[in-house]
Amino acid sequence: MATYRSDRSQVTFAAEAAQGGYPEPIYGITGTGSAILSSAAAAGSKKITVSSTSGLIQGDFILIGTQTPTAANAATQEIRRIDFISGSDLYVDRPTAFYHAASAEVVEVTALPSDYASASGVFPAVTWLPGVYDTVTLPEPTSAVEPTYFLGTNSNRNFTHAYRGSQSYDGSLSAITLLNGWPLRFPIGKVTTIQSSAVESGLSTTIATASNKGDTVIEVSATTSAAAGDLVYIGNSATQSSATNAEIRQIVKVDAVNSLLYLNYPLNLAHASSETVKEITHTQGTTLYTHTISETSDLDTISLSALFKDSSDTDGNALIRRYYGGMVSSASLTAEEGGLVQFSWDSIPFMGMVHNIKNAWDSTSNSQITGIPGYHLTSDPGTNASLDYVGVPLVDADGGDYATAADSTENAGFPTTEPYYFSQGIITMFGATIARVRDFSLSIDNAVEPRYYIEQRGDTRRRGPSELHEQRRTYTMAATLVPDSIDVDGTYSADSANAIFAEYLLQGDYGSFGSNQGIKGFGIELQFSRSVNDYIKLTVAGSTSQGSPNAVLTAAPVQIDGNNPLQLSAEILIKSISMEVKDYQPFYP
Repeated sequence: MATYRSDRSQVTFAAEAAQGGYPEPIYGITGTGSAILSSAAAAGSKKITVSSTSGLIQGDFILIGTQTPTAANAATQEIRRIDFISGSDLYVDRPTAFYHAASAEVVEVTALPSDYASASGVFPAVTWLPGVYDTVTLPEPTSAVEPTYFLGTNSNRNFTHAYRGSQSYDGSLSAITLLNGWPLRFPIGKVTTIQSSAVESGLSTTIATASNKGDTVIEVSATTSAAAGDLVYIGNSATQSSATNAEIRQIVKVDAVNSLLYLNYPLNLAHASSETVKEITHTQGTTLYTHTISETSDLDTISLSALFKDSSDTDGNALIRRYYGGMVSSASLTAEEGGLVQFSWDSIPFMGMVHNIKNAWDSTSNSQITGIPGYHLTSDPGTNASLDYVGVPLVDADGGDYATAADSTENAGFPTTEPYYFSQGIITMFGATIARVRDFSLSIDNAVEPRYYIEQRGDTRRRGPSELHEQRRTYTMAATLVPDSIDVDGTYSADSANAIFAEYLLQGDYGSFGSNQGIKGFGIELQFSRSVNDYIKLTVAGSTSQGSPNAVLTAAPVQIDGNNPLQLSAEILIKSISMEVKDYQPFYP
């Protein structure tokens, strides 16, 4: 008898343009209902306004897009379910993933076509592997059920009724062995990408109409020399090294008539008109890219996809769960002597989940139940769409060309990239290299809180959060250090690695005895390298502003605990950080 196994499952992720907007370009087989948008709908919309609701009813699946639903146009379309109808307003079961202009078509869809995998100009989105992982705590729904007690002469101390309360979706993905920097930015902010040593040829143009975050199609001033398979730099400077708003994408389709470029993955950043679009020369495994991760107040959310295959590999028995609106509440970067550098999403609350279980069984009436809460048409396991485009790592399976069918099949080309080793790292504190570090852990806490606001919901069983909100961010670092011996009466300099305990006693105030200059603290740099130009570097800039340190020791106890050499456990409070990753990956989610 076939069974589901942990080692036959796969979890992948993607960034969302707006909270809860699961990014899945799709098309479908149309039904009878249709309408057009009477006003534009931004990514993240839970309500769309249409010209007419004729032929549309609550519970219908609808495709929202800009053109007649076909494979060639699927990059601009998405499917949602009508949750509630009020006048000309359609409330949908999940926020939208893409921007849709006024007059975009809205059509009923009844099924997915069997030839979805052959769609041109459409690439999967929720396909990114965070690294090497073995176990995942999936954000399965936790429902609050409230017992109520009514007064009555027949009461026997048992509750009388039970009512449904709110739902929460909390998960974690721990001990990810990093192969690149893909999961690093989500608890911090945004990522910008440029080619480390820019080599440009072919297409050189500009954005003609401002592009929204999440767009998969951009309008450019000219498409001369553009071709499917080309990689392009998109940024706010003609010189890549000067750009502060930049990313790399691949062209998967060119519409020369309308000057449109279809991209392999939604944009991470919004781009104004006249920003630069240039073709770059890319050689897989040779061309280096610099990815800069910097703090933002609002964090990007992620979608998570979990695919379970049974031991008989029967596609029709595949279980698919897709979680949307996730925000990394807490994360940690850790390593210890003799080990690998690992990153954890320690807590990720989500807004909700959809799945592919269409029907269930009512044991009380001995009959089938249709319309299971959270069922979604895009999760139908009977079509090519679900299994060709779910759980596919976005890696190059054929040696260089990202835009081929060979790269878009189930389990295509798992990465063979080397991990980062703790032994290949450098840690700098107080302006000096700390040679004897046994372990470290950098923790990031965004204290994300779910909010349950009043809103229209047609499905009373769907009671997840309306929104997730970040609270104050906190960085802390713990490290086990083995100090060098010191001359207690000697003269100190940067290369003598100022005594850690003395640094703790100074508390970041470097004035002479009896004076007070205010806390300045110190800087930190962590770097883990696979080669000279292939590394992850985390920087805590040193502060010269009194009273505003970037890093300060909060504890550095020296204990006699049997460890030889003597070691101490340092605890550090950090104000802000930045990261730079240099590797051979042109695309970052």
